[in-house]
Amino acid sequence: MPLDHNQVKEIIHHIADINAGMCSITETQIEEEEHDHMREVLVGLMTMHEDLQYENKIRAESQEALATINKALRIEKDKLLETRISKEYSTKRIHDATEAVMAIGGRNFENKMEVSPEGDEFDGLAIGLNMLSEELEASTISIDYLNDILDSQSDILIVTDDKGDVKFHNTAATKKLGKIYGQTIFHIIQTLRPKIDIHLLEKKFSTLLSEKSKDKRFKILIKSIIGEELPLDISISIMRYTKGVIIVGRNMSERIRSENERRKLVSQLYTANSELKEMMYILSHDLKAPLRGVSTLSDWIYEDLQGKVDETTNKNLILLSNRVKKMYSLLEGILSYSKIGNNVYNKEEINLSYLIRELFDTLENKNNIKIIFDTELPIIHNYKTQFIQLFQNLISNGIKYIDKPEGKINIGHTEKSNFWQFYVQDNGPGINIKNHEKIFKIFQTLQKSESFENSGIGLSIVKKIVSQNNGKIWVESELTKGTTFFFTIQK
Repeated sequence: MPLDHNQVKEIIHHIADINAGMCSITETQIEEEEHDHMREVLVGLMTMHEDLQYENKIRAESQEALATINKALRIEKDKLLETRISKEYSTKRIHDATEAVMAIGGRNFENKMEVSPEGDEFDGLAIGLNMLSEELEASTISIDYLNDILDSQSDILIVTDDKGDVKFHNTAATKKLGKIYGQTIFHIIQTLRPKIDIHLLEKKFSTLLSEKSKDKRFKILIKSIIGEELPLDISISIMRYTKGVIIVGRNMSERIRSENERRKLVSQLYTANSELKEMMYILSHDLKAPLRGVSTLSDWIYEDLQGKVDETTNKNLILLSNRVKKMYSLLEGILSYSKIGNNVYNKEEINLSYLIRELFDTLENKNNIKIIFDTELPIIHNYKTQFIQLFQNLISNGIKYIDKPEGKINIGHTEKSNFWQFYVQDNGPGINIKNHEKIFKIFQTLQKSESFENSGIGLSIVKKIVSQNNGKIWVESELTKGTTFFFTIQK
């Protein structure tokens, strides 16, 4: 009887299992199988599985034996190869070490020896040579850097041993003195100054070394190798740790020229300043008399023409009189400004509180103004006329601009370690911050000339006095609330 569909399907599954190295057919299954042909197929498949397992076992044993043989051959081969490579490796590392030593000797520090991960004896040598190369490179860079610095100096630098032989010199020495390496400093000086006794120089040099005292300094005039005169400021120092001396020669030619030029400029400046002061004094002093005359005449004309001219002419006459008075005030300011620093009197003890009280009594237009001392001001030692001008201008400035029914001027101070700090505060209209620097410039005023008799010199005088006392002045202000002037005076 032929196999049915299910039996064929079962056979296919068994074949697939056998190909995968497994077999689910059992003896019991074969005995219980009723279909003869199916039983024969199962027996054949089971036998096939057993034959395949045996062949696989034989094959595995053969492969294992072959692997053992190959491993033994590989070990022997590696031993032979290692011996050859070791010899080549040793030869290469010795060659690299030799090259590294030669490079270091030639001051070539770019190439470094390779260090392998194994860390054998050659790696220890490589690490040592690399460290030596880095240290020598750092030293060489430092020496080259130092030499560059010394060669860049315009001063002559010479180093000698304890016998006077030149062991080092910089480029400036070569340019001025020629080739001096290996010569004695005594012969060099005698070449430049033939009249100098060489034996006397040697004796002084020997005394210098034996005394080991402080640096020796002296000035000498020599001629360079190109024949120019060199005024040198010589400094000789004994070296601390090496026998010998360091000689530094500074060319004083430029300094002498600069000093002569400075003296010349100072003299010219002094002359120009004196002439300027004299001219300012003459202009401001000699013009005052004719201005007083013009002012008096304008007042007379105004009085004589009262009721005879129209209102416009009257206004023009008043404007003329005011302009003349403003010019007179301006000349007074210039005269005061030019006198600052020309102290014809000696310094004296000044009680500032008393001085300001006296000063306030002499001022005009102060009926609605009250002066308040926030602190009792100190007694200082200085020029009295300067401080009269200083406080007069600051207080007058406050009085002039106060726009309140009751004006207040507060004055006080604080004491610092090296200076006094004062302030003068008013309750006027205040100053816009953009004008805080402008107000201290000469001839600068923030109000129209028709509104106030203001020359624009008062605060300039204050600033100049403060500056001559090594101080500074500044202003703090808030619009509509008032202004405070701060200034310092050196003790």
